[in-house]
Amino acid sequence: LELLRQKIEKYVSVLDMLKLKDHVFRMRKPNGSFMLNITKTVTAVTLGFPIYFYGVINNYLPYKLPGILASRSRPDFYGAVAMTSGIITFTTFYTLQIWGVAVNLVQPEYAFVAVLLYGISLPVTGMFALNYWRWLVRNREKWLFISMFYKKSMLVSKLVSQREQIVEELEKGKQEYLETKNN
Repeated sequence: LELLRQKIEKYVSVLDMLKLKDHVFRMRKPNGSFMLNITKTVTAVTLGFPIYFYGVINNYLPYKLPGILASRSRPDFYGAVAMTSGIITFTTFYTLQIWGVAVNLVQPEYAFVAVLLYGISLPVTGMFALNYWRWLVRNREKWLFISMFYKKSMLVSKLVSQREQIVEELEKGKQEYLETKNN
C-alpha cells in the first residue's frame, strides 16, 4: 500500500510539473483521424472567433459588473445581488446599445430590421462567447497534452505507463477487497 501511495505521489508531482491534469489521460478516443480532429478544431476556432469577439465586446461589462457588485455584498446575499444586478445591467446596457445603433448607425429605411437583428444578436452572441470561452479552456488542456507529447514524448509515454500501472493496482486492490467482503 505504501508503494502504491509513493507511485501516486510521484505521478501527481510530474503532472503538476507539466501543468497537466489526470483527466487528460482519460480522454475518449476521438472519432476519425488525428488530422481530421485537428482540422475540425482549427476550423471551429477560426470561424467562432469573430462571433466570440463580437459577443465579448457587446456583453463584457454587463457580464462582469454583477459579479463585482455581488462580491462586495454579504456572502449570503451573493446570488440574489448577482441575479438582480445582472437583470438591471443587461437590460440597461442592451437598451443603451440598441438605442445607440438606432440613433447613430442605421439608415432610416433599414432601421427597424437592423435594430431588431442587432437586439437579437446581443444575448445570442453573449451566450456564444461564454460557451466558446469554456470550450477553449476545456480544449486547452488537450492541446497542451498533445504538444507536450510531441515535445517530451518519452516523459509523456512514461506518465501514461505509470498511470496504467496505478490503475491496474487499484483495480486489483478493489477486486481483492470485494472478494474478501463477499466471503
